[in-house]
Amino acid sequence: MKRFAYRLERVRRLRYLAKREAETALARAHTAVRELCDQVENLGRRADRAAREFNAALEREQAVTGAAARESADWIAALLDTERRKRVALAQARSEVTAREREFLDAKRAYDVLQKLREKKRREWIADVEREEQLRLDELHRSRSKENDQEMRLS
Repeated sequence: MKRFAYRLERVRRLRYLAKREAETALARAHTAVRELCDQVENLGRRADRAAREFNAALEREQAVTGAAARESADWIAALLDTERRKRVALAQARSEVTAREREFLDAKRAYDVLQKLREKKRREWIADVEREEQLRLDELHRSRSKENDQEMRLS
């Protein structure tokens, strides 16, 4: 009997590669979201710490010059502005994750359909092989039975 051959094997392999690429892109998008979350969190902590230090200096009634106050305020504003921009980037990264998840699910579905069809065709092929083998065994048994019958008649 000939080997199992799946006509759509090349297409199945291409869909498998597409699924893997989509999975990799999704992983990269998740990594970008995690990194941006960490950056936003770090910027928020730095801005809070700078504001607490500035307020503590004011409460201790230390002489804070106008230039130093302006410099501290500018630093805190810059941190908060950077945090705001990172939050915008984070929202974009999250929508990128959503898009990559959709692409991955579509690629996975396309691959799974062909994989299931391949498995079905393989089961059918195995059943055909077993059926042909059984037919050959039955034919062999019948021919041996005929030979035995003829030998019995001759004796």
